[in-house]
Amino acid sequence: MSQVLYRKYRPKLFSEIIGQEHITRTLQNEIKTGRLVHSYLFTGPRGIGKTTIARLLAKSLNCTEKKEGEPEPCNKCGHCESVNLGNALNIIEIDAASHTGVDNVRDKIIENVRFAPSGSKYKVFIIDEAHMLSISAFNALLKTLEEPPEDIVFVLATTELHKIPATILSRCQRFDFKKPTVKQIVERLEKLAKLEEIKADKKVLERVAHLSEGGMRDAEGLFGQILSLGIKDIKEEDADLVLPKSDLGLALNFLEFLINKNGREAMILTQDLQEKGVNLKCFTDQLIELARKLLYLKITGEHDEVLTEDMNKKLSTFSENCAQDEIIKILDIIIARRGDINNLDIPSLPLELAVAEICGENRETKRETAESRNNAKEENKTIGYQVSNSGDIKEIESRWPEILEKIKDHNHSLPFVLKMSKPIGFDGTNLILAIKFKLHQEKLEDPKNRDILTNVLKSVYNRDILIKTQVDESLQIEIRDTDEVDVEGEFGE
Repeated sequence: MSQVLYRKYRPKLFSEIIGQEHITRTLQNEIKTGRLVHSYLFTGPRGIGKTTIARLLAKSLNCTEKKEGEPEPCNKCGHCESVNLGNALNIIEIDAASHTGVDNVRDKIIENVRFAPSGSKYKVFIIDEAHMLSISAFNALLKTLEEPPEDIVFVLATTELHKIPATILSRCQRFDFKKPTVKQIVERLEKLAKLEEIKADKKVLERVAHLSEGGMRDAEGLFGQILSLGIKDIKEEDADLVLPKSDLGLALNFLEFLINKNGREAMILTQDLQEKGVNLKCFTDQLIELARKLLYLKITGEHDEVLTEDMNKKLSTFSENCAQDEIIKILDIIIARRGDINNLDIPSLPLELAVAEICGENRETKRETAESRNNAKEENKTIGYQVSNSGDIKEIESRWPEILEKIKDHNHSLPFVLKMSKPIGFDGTNLILAIKFKLHQEKLEDPKNRDILTNVLKSVYNRDILIKTQVDESLQIEIRDTDEVDVEGEFGE
C-alpha cells in the first residue's frame, strides 16, 4: 500500500514539490530563459525529491504543449504522459549502485550520447547514487561532461557528495537539497489524507513526520502502512498497530528529570526502560540529541524544525529554566558514560551513574557557603563511623589495585563500582570506604557483593576484615586513562 500511495501521488508539477523551493525556483527560471546547463548535481539525504525533480526537469524540457516561457509541464502531451508512466524513451535512468563499472558507463551512457533524442528536444540521463561509480567510470564519464552534445542533459543525484571527484563537481551546477520540516510533512500528509477521503489525528501525522526523520518518501511510506488498515478515522491507538515505537518522548521526560534534578524519577525511568528491553544505547543517543537541540535553542533562540510543535514547546520551557553551563554539564556527563553501556554486565549502570552525577547535588547544596560546608563535615564526623588509626591505611591503599584485580575474578562489574570509592580508615579490623554516590553504597551493601569483598580481603590479609561504608558527595575520584582501558578489558563487548 505504501508504494502505491507514494507512486500515486508523486508530484507532477514543480509547484507540488515540498521543501525545495530554492531549487525549483532556480530551475524554473532557467527553463523560462533557456539558460540551461548540461550537467546538474543534486545532493542531499535520501527520499526528499532528488529523482522526482530530475524527472520534472526532463519532462518540462521536452513538453510539446506548454506555452513559451512557461516552466511547468502540461502533463497532457504524449511526452509528459510517458514520463508519468515511467516509459519515456529519452529519459535514461541509471542506478549507479548496481552499475558501478566503466563498461556500464560506456554501454548505457557514452554509446547512447551519440544518438540524437527520438521525437523530443533533449535526451536526459539521470544517474542515481552517482557516488557509487568507480574511478574509472567517472573518468570515462568526464570526457562527455566536458564536451556534451547540445541536446544532452545530465542529472547526477547523490547522498554522499564527498565521494564525487572534484573534476566532476567542477563541471556540474550543484543544488543542495534540504530536509522538509515537520510542519511541511504534516501538511503534505493532510493533503494525502484528504485525497484518500480519510481523517487522521494530527498527533498521528506528527508522529509519522518525526519517525521519517525529514524524509518525505519515508513519511508517505509510513502513512501508507497506516492506510492499509482500512480505517477511515485514524487515531493514535490505530497507528500503534503499524508504526515503529519511538522512545523520543521518554527521552524528553528523562531530560526534564535531569534538568529539575529529579534523580528519583530518572532512576525509576531507567529501571523501567531496562525491564522493558529498550536499547539503552539508542535511548542514550536520543537523549544526547535532545540535549544538543536544547543547547542550540539556548544559544541561538531557534528551534529544530525536525521536532514536533509540542516537543519544541517543552524545550523552550527547559531553556528558560536551565543555564547554558548546566546543559553543557549534562551533555558532558552523558557522553562520557555512553561508551560503557555495552561494556558492562549491568547496561543501565552508566546511565544511573550519569543520573547520580547530574542530580546528586541539588540547588540548595550548590548555594551552601563555605561555612555551612564545614559545619556539614563536622556533623558527618559525629554521625559517621569512628575509626582509630592504629592500623595503616597506606597498607590498604598500596594493595587496593591487587584487591580489585582479585574481585574481578568473582564479579566483573564490582571493581568498576569500587573505583568510585576510597578507603579512608583502617584499624586493623574495620575498613571504612567513602563512597561518592548513594547508588554505589547500595550496591556494595548488597550481601552478595559484601561477601565477595570480605572474602577477597581475608585472602589478602589472612584475617577477617569488616567493611563499613559512608557516602561523601564531596569525595574527589580520579579516573585515569589506564582505568578506562581496564574497564573495557574487564567487561568486554
